[in-house]
Amino acid sequence: MRKVTSEIVKAWARGKCCTNGNTATNGDSIWLHGNAIAWKTSDADIIALTLAGWPTVTTRERVNGVLNFYGIGYRFAQRNFEPVLIIGRDVIEISEFETVYFNIATQRLADPVEVTA
Repeated sequence: MRKVTSEIVKAWARGKCCTNGNTATNGDSIWLHGNAIAWKTSDADIIALTLAGWPTVTTRERVNGVLNFYGIGYRFAQRNFEPVLIIGRDVIEISEFETVYFNIATQRLADPVEVTA
């Protein structure tokens, strides 16, 4: 994990503000180039991640940094130029605009929930 990702994710998890280069957090959301790519939901155990229409190496590295921080085994990746989620040998096709929800307590995919105000 890149140092900038580690620093931003740790600040976000503690609910602190931090900016490092092209990535920032206010403690509730993480932005990359001004696009929200991770945020906390109204359910404290659920986080939301998205590629925000930018399935780049950097975007995937940032959201995978969040998953890694919480020990969640899923990874955002790319197969045949299309974004996917990978868990073990299973590949789940996703849209580059899709928001994916994870339960940090169970470390599994979760149903969509409301966003924190």
